[in-house]
Amino acid sequence: MQVELHLFAKKPYLSQLFCNSVAITDADNRILYANPAYEKITGYKLKNVIGKKPSISKSGRHGPEFDRKMWAALNKELHWEGEIWDRSEDGAVFPKLMSIDRLVDEEGKTRNFIAMFHDLSEQKASEEEIERLQYYDSLATLPNRSLFRHRFQHEFEVSRRQKTCVGVTLSGEYIKT
Repeated sequence: MQVELHLFAKKPYLSQLFCNSVAITDADNRILYANPAYEKITGYKLKNVIGKKPSISKSGRHGPEFDRKMWAALNKELHWEGEIWDRSEDGAVFPKLMSIDRLVDEEGKTRNFIAMFHDLSEQKASEEEIERLQYYDSLATLPNRSLFRHRFQHEFEVSRRQKTCVGVTLSGEYIKT
């Protein structure tokens, strides 16, 4: 692995070919290398993250069960991929799509972890805007019929699964016909 890291160090243009952030850690999960996209996305200066654990950017949005499942997948399948929320150096929390691979030697011992991710902030903002346009009146910003229908269907589904009843009371003065 040291040979590959030296290749990146001697030819910095190679690391700039990646539009995704790339971080490589040792077996103890301490950062050995991060590309310029890592600094751009997280705000952490590369010189300040070398030797640190990636958990320095942990957002706190994921509980211990999330971490347990992620590490279980890495230990069993040598790979994990999913959405995760992290914290940039300025404290802002942001979503990212991350893929982590565990590299092992011939004896099955962990040598390195390689993580690649990209920021999902713009995508999430677009999804929220689409949802707002779908479920809220554009002028009054009040919930519309689509949201009512969606929530109503959800409650019926929950009721069906739990084998319970749903009661609904509607006031005629607020219903537009």
